[in-house]
Amino acid sequence: MLNKNITPSDPGKAQPQKHFTFTLTSLDQQLIKKTIPGIAVLLLVHGILIMLIVSKGMSVGALEKRWVLSQPQKKDVDSLAAEIKSIDAKIAPIRALAAQRFIWSRALNQLSDAMTSGVWLKRLATQSQLKDAKKQEYVMTLTIDGSSAS
Repeated sequence: MLNKNITPSDPGKAQPQKHFTFTLTSLDQQLIKKTIPGIAVLLLVHGILIMLIVSKGMSVGALEKRWVLSQPQKKDVDSLAAEIKSIDAKIAPIRALAAQRFIWSRALNQLSDAMTSGVWLKRLATQSQLKDAKKQEYVMTLTIDGSSAS
């Protein structure tokens, strides 16, 4: 075993204290003078960035509250948009049919303008006949009966 006496040899006598001396050379002093302003600038920038992050966090919180408050309105708008789409889907075939249909009022107006005076129309009739059964093609016939005043 190893025995080591850790008590001071002379308990009544004060032990000499060791003093450390720290000396700075001129190079060290110049280095410190240059780094302190840089550290101060970094701390200032860090503080500014922290303030920006806090303010952005507050604005994000406000936006989240506005988003939650707008959800019922968004649901209403979404349902109206879906209704508009369904109505547009129903209107599209009607518009296509209206673009292809024959406008009788225009045709009759042109016919009456082309008629000589004293001729009266008595009857207009259309008749469709199947031209080709395989292709489902029809032939339309327009019959106009009239009389003239004498």
